[in-house]
Amino acid sequence: MNIDKSRFLLLFSYIGTKYSGVQRQTTRKPKNQVNPTDNTVQYYIEEALETINPKPSQEAKVSLSSRTDKGVHAFENSAVIKIVHPNSTESYYPNQIIETANTYFKTHNHDIKFNKIHLVSPEFHFRKHIKQRSYYYRLAVVKPEIANQAFFQPESYLPINELNRCSLLRTPINLDLDLMKETVQSFIGTHDFTNFAAFSKSLTYYYDGYFTRTIDQLTLTQCDMEPLEAIDPSYRNINLYEFKITSRAFLYRQIISLFTWNTFISCLLSH
Repeated sequence: MNIDKSRFLLLFSYIGTKYSGVQRQTTRKPKNQVNPTDNTVQYYIEEALETINPKPSQEAKVSLSSRTDKGVHAFENSAVIKIVHPNSTESYYPNQIIETANTYFKTHNHDIKFNKIHLVSPEFHFRKHIKQRSYYYRLAVVKPEIANQAFFQPESYLPINELNRCSLLRTPINLDLDLMKETVQSFIGTHDFTNFAAFSKSLTYYYDGYFTRTIDQLTLTQCDMEPLEAIDPSYRNINLYEFKITSRAFLYRQIISLFTWNTFISCLLSH
């Protein structure tokens, strides 16, 4: 198998709260010109790669395998990066890239972390060779006895560890978990998800079958709060639900649409 000494598979994590999504929103900035408008994870990854020593002979190129929106976090995302050593016979060491980038992120107060890097062949495609993606959507519901208090502010009762880590349902309701588990099963398999996707502004043409996707796994669980309550008593204020969905590929806004619809149906049919 051929190996390109400048081409690496990168596995990385980030907390997306303060970023405008993972994918770069502008073209590469000119040399020595700061571009503060592109507050994306990709932008800062490219900035970190430029600090490696010796300096790359070309601008580092980052090709993302998965895209996430503003405020979305990643336990692990992946990308192919191309970073060319100035000596054509040499290659950067993976640990050198990781250490340099993570030092940059720490110094500049970024919630981004490189986890693992290894060389890949020129034939490896950063999207075509992806076998599976999993997303988690978490929902916190304040308990009715808490919500009935005067001057109720939902955010005040959310555990500190859940701030910007889950969606908060402001209206106290009793979700029918069994009903929700039953309804999500209808999405498993291959279906046309046209009604559960948003139209992307970047696409002007949708080929026949574009909205057809295969859901491999879809689960809904209510989190066990007892271990968490021992760490933070604020967990007694909420019920926490976790929605996990696995597929090779998703449509734009498909995951949030599926979860919102499922929650709405549960509320509608349980009353």
